[in-house]
Amino acid sequence: MHRFLGWPINAHVWNNLTEWPQFDHLTLDTTHCATWRVDPRKVYDRADGRVSHIHLSNFDGRQHRLPHQGKLKLDRFLQHVAAAGYEGDIAVETGPEAMETDDEARVKENLAAALAFCRENLSR
Repeated sequence: MHRFLGWPINAHVWNNLTEWPQFDHLTLDTTHCATWRVDPRKVYDRADGRVSHIHLSNFDGRQHRLPHQGKLKLDRFLQHVAAAGYEGDIAVETGPEAMETDDEARVKENLAAALAFCRENLSR
């Protein structure tokens, strides 16, 4: 349980389809879609134009993998949102554990590969 202004709240209470219509803007997190076993393209379509931010990361049994490494077909997802005219923000959501290295040069290569993956699939 989290607290907001001292009050206990369930941060996930709005995280279901019946609650979405009350929000004008939504964040879609692709790795969370994987943990729910839901295709992120279907979630995007169901949000009906209200997605204004995408947390892009893959899933291989572990969350927040690099976009081009995992089970999700994020190339197809990016192509789908681009074709739909998505103009919101996209953030690659990952962390040190996804890099599987502490070598700074290799981390930079991984991030450059993630950026190239995004650019390639958003421009199709």
